Amino acid sequence: MLQFNTLKGGLSSSPGMNQSVLIPLMTVMFLGLGMASIGLFWGLKEVMYANLQQKVDLTKSFLIRSAPDLIWNFDTDGMASLAEDVTKDSAFTYLVFLNEKGEPFKSSATVPPAGMEVIESITVDGATVGTFRLGYSDADIVDRLGWVAGGVAAGLLVLLVVLGYVVMRVVSKATRPLTHLTSTFVKAAENADLTVHIDAKKPREINRLANALNEFNGKLHATLVHVKRLGGLVKEHSETIGTRVGHVTDLVESQERSSHEIAVAVKDSAAHIHDLNSLTQGVASKLDQMVQRAQQVDAVMAKLGHTSLKIQTVLDSITSIAQNTNLLALNAAIEAARAGDAGRGFAVVADEVKKLSGQTVIATTDIANTMKTLKSDVETTQNEVETITRFIRDVQQDITMVAQSTGRQSATMEQVSATVETFIAQFKATGDAMHDSRNRVGTLVKEVDELATQVGAFKL
Repeated sequence: MLQFNTLKGGLSSSPGMNQSVLIPLMTVMFLGLGMASIGLFWGLKEVMYANLQQKVDLTKSFLIRSAPDLIWNFDTDGMASLAEDVTKDSAFTYLVFLNEKGEPFKSSATVPPAGMEVIESITVDGATVGTFRLGYSDADIVDRLGWVAGGVAAGLLVLLVVLGYVVMRVVSKATRPLTHLTSTFVKAAENADLTVHIDAKKPREINRLANALNEFNGKLHATLVHVKRLGGLVKEHSETIGTRVGHVTDLVESQERSSHEIAVAVKDSAAHIHDLNSLTQGVASKLDQMVQRAQQVDAVMAKLGHTSLKIQTVLDSITSIAQNTNLLALNAAIEAARAGDAGRGFAVVADEVKKLSGQTVIATTDIANTMKTLKSDVETTQNEVETITRFIRDVQQDITMVAQSTGRQSATMEQVSATVETFIAQFKATGDAMHDSRNRVGTLVKEVDELATQVGAFKL
C-alpha cells in the first residue's frame, strides 16, 4: 500500500546532504593518500635495505681481497687500522680477524656475539689461513625510516585538512541548487502536495533533475487520480460481488441441507431394500424347501404306485388261487357225493372251502377295486404335486428375480448414497470457498477504503 510518509525519511536538509557527499569523498581521499604514503614508505625502506646489503657485499669483496696479505703476514696493526676504517661507517658495528684456529690475532681482542654479520674464510693457495667476521646493523635505517614516517604522517594530515577544506567549499557550492531542490521536494512531501512545481536551477544536471521530478510528480498525480476513480469502482463492484456471493452461499447451504435429507432418505430406502432382499432370500429358501418336500412326496407317491402294482399282482394270484380252490371244492363235493355217507363229512368241508373261496374272490375283488381307486388317487395326487412343484418353481424364479432386482437396487442405492455424500462434500467445500470469498471480498472492501483514505491524503 502506498504510504507517502516514507518519502520524508529518504530526504534530508542541506547539512545532511553535504555530509553524505563529503564523508565518502574524504574517506576516499584519505584512503588514497594513505595507500600512496604506505607505498612510498615501503619503497624507501626497500631501497635503504638494498643499499645496506650492497654496502655489505662490497665491503665483503674488499676484505676478501685485502685480508689474505694481512693475515699471512700477521700484520695486526694493519688489521686494526682496517677494522677502524671500516667501522667508521655507521652501518658496520665491528670487524674481527681470526686465525686458522678461530682465535683473534690479539689476546686482548674478543669475539663479539653473533648478530647481523658476515663470516668469510680466507684462503691462500687453497689453504685456509683464517677468517674475518663483519658485523653490521640496520639501526640507522630504522631511525631514518621513523623520521620519514613522521614527516609523511604530518604532511598527510596537513594535506588532508587542506583538501577537506577545499572539497567542502566546492561541494557546498555545487550542492546549493540541489539543497534548494531537496527542500522544495521535502516540503511538498510533508504536505502531500502533488500540485507543487519545482523551479529549475543551474547547473544543467540539477535542471534535468528538477524537470524529471516535475514529470514524475505529474505522472504520480495522474496515477493517483486514476487509482482513486478505480478504487470507487472496485469498491462498488466488490460490494455487488459480496451481495451475490452471500446469495450463492445461502443457496449452497440450502442445497447442502437438502442433500443431507436426500442422504437420510436414501439410507432408509437402502435399509428397506436390504430387508426386502433378506426377506425374499428367506422366502426363496423356504420355497426351495417346499420343492424338496414336494419332490419327496412325489417320490413317496411313486413308491406307493409301485406298491399298489405289487399288491395288484398279489391279488391276481389270490384270485387265481381262490378260483382254483373253488374248482377243487366243486370236485371234492362231487367226489363226496359219489362216496355217499362216507364222504358226507368231506362234502361239508368242501362246501365250506367253496364258501371261503367265494368270499376270498369277493374280498380280492373289493381290494382290487380299492387299489384301482387308490392308484387313481395316487396318480391324481402325483399330478397335483407336479403342478404344485411347477408353480412353486415359477414362484421361486420370480422371487429369485425379485431378490436379484433388490440386490441391484441395493447396490444402486449404495452408489446413490455415495454420490449424495460426494455432493454433500462438494457443497460443503463450495460453501467454505464461498465463505472465504465473502471474507476476502470484505477484506478487499476494507483495503479499498484504506486505499481511498491514503489517496485522500494527497492534494490532487
